[in-house]
Amino acid sequence: MARQNGLKTSNVKPQLAVAGSGRQGGSVFVAVESGWEPLMQILYDLQRSPQGLQVTKAAIARSGEDNSVLVGQFVIYKSEV
Repeated sequence: MARQNGLKTSNVKPQLAVAGSGRQGGSVFVAVESGWEPLMQILYDLQRSPQGLQVTKAAIARSGEDNSVLVGQFVIYKSEV
C-alpha cells in the first residue's frame, strides 16, 4: 500500500503484544518519508481498509533542506477478531 501511494519505507518492525491488553491481533512499526498528500492518502486508506487496519500511534515531522519532506512513524494494528 505504501509503494502505491509513493511513500519511501525506511523501517518496518513487528511490535510485541502488550500483556493484558485484551486485544487479539498484531502490530507493526513503520517509518516512512513522503510529501503531505501521499502521507495523508495512506493514512486515509489504512483507516478505511477492509483488512481492519488501524493506526494506533503516529508521529509526523518535517525533514529536508526546505522542509518539504515529511517523516512519519506509525504503529499499525490489525485485528484478528
